[in-house]
Amino acid sequence: CQLPEEFSNSSYHLNETVLKQHFPWDPSHHKYSSCEIIIENKTQACENYIFDDKVYGYTSVIEFQLECKKAYLIATSNSIFMVGVMIGSIVFGEMSDRYGRKLTFFISLVIQLVFGIIASFAPEYWTFTIARAVVGATTSGVFLVAYVIGLEMVGPAMRTIAGTVTQMFFSVGYMLTALFAYYIHEWRLLQFCLTIPGVLFIPESSRWLMSKNRIPEAKRLIQIAAKSNKVTISEETLNSLLASTEESFKTKDPNIKAASVVDIIKYPSLRKRTLIIFFDW
Repeated sequence: CQLPEEFSNSSYHLNETVLKQHFPWDPSHHKYSSCEIIIENKTQACENYIFDDKVYGYTSVIEFQLECKKAYLIATSNSIFMVGVMIGSIVFGEMSDRYGRKLTFFISLVIQLVFGIIASFAPEYWTFTIARAVVGATTSGVFLVAYVIGLEMVGPAMRTIAGTVTQMFFSVGYMLTALFAYYIHEWRLLQFCLTIPGVLFIPESSRWLMSKNRIPEAKRLIQIAAKSNKVTISEETLNSLLASTEESFKTKDPNIKAASVVDIIKYPSLRKRTLIIFFDW
């Protein structure tokens, strides 16, 4: 709490005598209260605060005054972010199956960039929280779609490695966040700097193109991939591969329904696994 005679930029640290005189003891936290102050022998709630910014710098908690009675809003913001992640995994997962991996990835990326920047300039708590929720939703559209593309770009023998390497970027990203925060102590600049590196471009999934019978596009993509990897694939082999895919579409039973997000709760085995994953998260 800010003492009546203190300025807003006063030192955070006080000696023991001042603490005993002005702050009641908080037995639940085993320290002097940060939310109450003694003025004229009466204990009352704090009106203004002095924060310790030596370690973490100027944070959103300081700017939005998320202390004491408002402290629950910190957890609320993080929970809303995770709700966004959950909704995004459903919405963008369905979009990637219907409209393509690349399109979904770019839509997610653009929205993530826009709302990440909005969060960095948010004038108050709810704008910041809602912007972060949208960023959380698009995180699923970016990361999960990129993960699927990574698996679809390789054969069965390499999928474990491809999946592991893709997940490594997730872990490295977390470590880089800590590195960014170590050098950037102003939360708005930190949010902005973490958003901008999201500019990334990837190709469409050839497997998805083949699954949608877009054979010419799949053929061009495979040829580009072969050239990039300095691999020679004969026209005969490529045409044979694509022809079998095209033939499977001609003989496909029209009565078979396409898979949808509803299937994760429709079938017992998928429902069980989904609930386990929900619990883990």
